[in-house]
Amino acid sequence: MLILFLVYEFISGNLYPLISKSILYGRFGRELIVEMSCILLVVIVIIIFKNTYIFKEKKEKFNKSLIIGGFMIGFSLFSLITNIANLKTDPLIIDVISLFLYCLSIGVMEEILCRGWIQNEFIEKYSSTQKQVIISILCSSLIFGGMHISNIWIGGQGIIETIAQIIQAVGAGFLLGCIYYRTKNIWANAFIHGFWDFAIYISLIDTIKECTEENITNTYLISILLISLIMSAIYILIGFYIIRKEKIKDIIDEKYTQEQLNKSEKNKAKIIFIILVLYFSIGYIPEYENPEVCYNYDLKEVSYSELSYPVYSKYHISSSKNDYEIKLDNNKLTITNSTTNESQEFYNKTITNFAIIKNASQYLIVLIGYNEYQTDTITYYTYIDEKELDTETFIEDMINSFKELKESPTIEKIGYIVDDQTQNKYIFLETLKKDILILIEEKLYLLK
Repeated sequence: MLILFLVYEFISGNLYPLISKSILYGRFGRELIVEMSCILLVVIVIIIFKNTYIFKEKKEKFNKSLIIGGFMIGFSLFSLITNIANLKTDPLIIDVISLFLYCLSIGVMEEILCRGWIQNEFIEKYSSTQKQVIISILCSSLIFGGMHISNIWIGGQGIIETIAQIIQAVGAGFLLGCIYYRTKNIWANAFIHGFWDFAIYISLIDTIKECTEENITNTYLISILLISLIMSAIYILIGFYIIRKEKIKDIIDEKYTQEQLNKSEKNKAKIIFIILVLYFSIGYIPEYENPEVCYNYDLKEVSYSELSYPVYSKYHISSSKNDYEIKLDNNKLTITNSTTNESQEFYNKTITNFAIIKNASQYLIVLIGYNEYQTDTITYYTYIDEKELDTETFIEDMINSFKELKESPTIEKIGYIVDDQTQNKYIFLETLKKDILILIEEKLYLLK
């Protein structure tokens, strides 16, 4: 009782606050909350379709199920060690915990949905032979892979890269489906899936590293497609190995002769040989230039109350003599002198948003636009002194004064914060990965 009390005191005093802090302030806390909402919706679907038996059904115990899914566990461990070794900084513990919980919730949601519901529906209604079981698992895997197409419009991912991800997801889904068919342990499947995602996503955890992609070459796209096809084939072959006749004879209604069982066991050596050949063939794919570029930022602590996300279509800056309108229309930025009607467009660039702040007598103007290939964002900025508004060539001088922020990653949102202590305003840039970068004296800092 004393030991239990001490354990409880440790958990309640240390672990619970750490987990709650990770959910509230960790880098993946928001994604975790969204994923938990999705789990609730999926559970409601399971209840409606009367598939709640999947939560209690266990043909194999949790540890035995992990052994059956040993390839994915081993592959995940290898990826985890490799990705941790490549981290540039020591990650924050709350970020690691929030990522682990987020990946685990992905595993729970997708396994309940794709294996517990969709795969079971296919198998229960259409499968009484090994061939039909394989087709059913493949059908649920195609649905699982197809779910990743949303990364095009949600994650801003390229079409070819998304196709490569879908191909791998189909193969991984087939393997997970075979593991679940053997074990009927949805919780083991959820853990394997979550751990697999965690091992891959740990590379995103660097607290002061932000990566974006430059222009992607055809060699890179062809290479990732080939690697995805090979890895998907490996996943599928391992799936066949897991549900070979010898291992499912007690699960399926189909009866096998001893000769068929012996042949199935002999074929496993061929499957392992083909898997090894495919895996080592990846090394012969031509090397490609990695388009990923990573930037490092110093941490900056600023006391502020909230983030403001202004969406301007027009903004006026005025002096005693002149009034200038900065207008964004159809992704074109135009600066107009309302007094003289002099007007000029910002170099025919595609601009998606802009923000302006004023500290003392100085304006900071930041523009977010797309590059000429429409594949990545560009950040422009300039500082304007109030005295310059009265010069005759102000518009032309202002446009020529814009500089490109060289170390800016892909930006999703732009806004400003107000320092509670100094009342100074700072422009911030929010990345696709939800990091907040603030611009101070022409340098970006990661907001702590």
